[in-house]
This record gives sequence, structure tokens and C-alpha cells, in this order.
Amino acid sequence: MEALFERARYPEQLFRTCDGLFRLKRDFPAEEFDKACSYVLKNKLYTYYCFRNVLENGTANSQQETSVKSSLPEHANIRGRAYYAVSQPTLFDQPNDGPAI
Repeated sequence: MEALFERARYPEQLFRTCDGLFRLKRDFPAEEFDKACSYVLKNKLYTYYCFRNVLENGTANSQQETSVKSSLPEHANIRGRAYYAVSQPTLFDQPNDGPAI
């Protein structure tokens, strides 16, 4: 609820959304509702319809935490920090030979 009120500009419009969320909490098991809450907050899906779809489709239950690989794979065509550390001449570094036409 706090994330909804922080994000929205018109709190008056959020009261209906909050009523819908309370109704969904009554209609679904607490464990599924908690998983859906964390999924919605993680993915910033702050609308009632997105929240309802996550609960109805079981999206939060099917999502598994995946570890993100922090380093890039080794490949000959990947330029590293050293490539960009060397100053390369650019188009703007060329001497001006004459007036522009």
C-alpha cells in the first residue's frame, strides 16, 4: 500500500485500488498473496489488474530466483577497459585543412 501511495499523484484514486487488493486478499490463500506482493513490488507492477493477473495466473509461484552471472563470457571480440583507455583519434581531432564549403 505504501508503494502505491508513494508512486501515485492522486491518493483519492487509490482507495478503490486498495479496496480491490483487500478483496483479493480475502479470495486467495495468504501464502500466494504474499508471494504475489513480493513479485509485484520487485517488478513495479503497481496496478490492481496486474496484481490480480499475477494471482490468477500463478505467475509469482512459477518464478524461480535465478542467479545472474556478473562477468561477461570470454570472447575475442569483446573490448575491455584497456581498449577504451587508449585515446583513439576521432573525427573532431582531425586538423582543419580549409574552410568548410
